[in-house]
Amino acid sequence: MKKIFVFLPIAVLFLFLAPQVAEAFPRLFFEEREIAFGEAQPYLDESSRLLVPLRSMGDALGARVEWLAVEDTAILEHSGKTIRLKRNSQLAEVVDIGGASSEFQLLDSPAILLNNRIMVPLRFISEVFGFLVEWQKDTGNIRLSNPSKSTVFGFVLSTDFQPEAEYYPGGEIEVSLEIKNTNPEDREIIAELWLLDYQGRESLLNTEKITLRGSEEKTVSLKTRMPELEQSGRFSPILKIFSLENGQKRELSTRTWREEILAYRYREDFLRFNKSLWNSSEFILERTLFQKANVSVKNGLLMIKLPEGTLNGGELQSKQLHGYGTYEIRMKIPRAPSSITGFFLYKAPCFESEIDIEIYNERNGEIWFSAYSNGEKSSSKPQKLSFDPSTDFHNYRIEYYPERIDFLVDNKLIHSEKNIIPHREMYLLVNTWYPEFLLGKVPDEDAYLMVEWIKY
Repeated sequence: MKKIFVFLPIAVLFLFLAPQVAEAFPRLFFEEREIAFGEAQPYLDESSRLLVPLRSMGDALGARVEWLAVEDTAILEHSGKTIRLKRNSQLAEVVDIGGASSEFQLLDSPAILLNNRIMVPLRFISEVFGFLVEWQKDTGNIRLSNPSKSTVFGFVLSTDFQPEAEYYPGGEIEVSLEIKNTNPEDREIIAELWLLDYQGRESLLNTEKITLRGSEEKTVSLKTRMPELEQSGRFSPILKIFSLENGQKRELSTRTWREEILAYRYREDFLRFNKSLWNSSEFILERTLFQKANVSVKNGLLMIKLPEGTLNGGELQSKQLHGYGTYEIRMKIPRAPSSITGFFLYKAPCFESEIDIEIYNERNGEIWFSAYSNGEKSSSKPQKLSFDPSTDFHNYRIEYYPERIDFLVDNKLIHSEKNIIPHREMYLLVNTWYPEFLLGKVPDEDAYLMVEWIKY
């Protein structure tokens, strides 16, 4: 059973600020202390996201702040994490203690230069460092605090959110809401759990009416199952809380968590060759004869053979066309110099609709990412992997959106393509073969591409 444990703060996040509040420059507090900004005031951008002066914000949170003028980058350090924000960039790098791990996160709003002050997104900075951001409806103020206890409209609640790594249709989601009624009289609230997809569409998963007696404290579990999905991809959970007054719903809080969950429609574990989903055909491409005999399933692995003494290869292709969504494979490539392995989306004719991850079948592990649309090709170049992809299994992922394509290796963003984006449905394929732009060295022994699973 997959669970998300959430203890909700009844507080509306600042991103839902009404325009009139933003125009009046809401006062910001850290715990009970007001943050002084001086001449440089908070700024509401065109996307209604609140940006604050870098130096003032860092001082208020107790973060180390640095501006690297040469790199045009702001640095903030706090709570064992470092945030690197490049001016006018939609990507932020978050590095854990000692640089042991890092990831790039997409920003709703980039850092900007305004009146000779660096302005940074309040919500992103605060939540990365583990602070809770609340908009107080009665005063219009914004309060930052450690996520312990929070009181508003007569309720006390606590917060936490720990998503599972991935979800599938039918998988159970459980949300726990810990709440205390501070009123002497009985009260009713309604809790709604929603999912927000990358296109901004919301889907209602569950609704729960909760009755609390005067001064009662309880934990309520909202259980639901992941619905069937039109497309795989990233989703953000939303929890909406309403009070019930004379039978009418009054919104108390809407919270959208930055912690996204990955949800897939299907996972192929290759326990057998599923002929209803996959094809293996025979054809010639450049110097390679693709043969059905080189594609098999054995011991829970898809095996595609590069036979000794030949330049033959193999390919697996989905029977179904696929559109926008997330596609991921876990594989170990063969060690066969002058051949490549591809994981890609494609629909004939050539150069019309294609998205590729391609790896040289060698120790040095060069990889490149490309996209084709209406005869145009993206301009990405091969990159070095930090490991030998022929010695162990690694994860390779395509996140395909209408406005961009993200390429990830072992959950780390490596490349993002925003210029060449195909918009037709395509087949999903994996292959290994000998293209003519490489030497065409015949292998001395059989080599195998091994695939543990494919998710989409």
